[in-house]
Amino acid sequence: MGEKATTSDVVNGLINALGNTWPDVRESAWKALRKMSKKITTEDIMNTTITALENDNSFIRCNAYQALGKISEKEPTYDVT
Repeated sequence: MGEKATTSDVVNGLINALGNTWPDVRESAWKALRKMSKKITTEDIMNTTITALENDNSFIRCNAYQALGKISEKEPTYDVT
């Protein structure tokens, strides 16, 4: 079988899919990112999510709001150096 994808590979693939010309592909990518948002928070996801709030597609805007909500529910982590 093939190699397992890393989380960052999956996220990057989904972020790339957000630019797809087919609305169904973009919507599916948002669904997946929204589900993953509790486990991961990256600058790329935040920037993409904020940009999506201005999208013409109401489904994409709705998923972006839901993703932000899940991100805000995540417990904060603190780096100690």
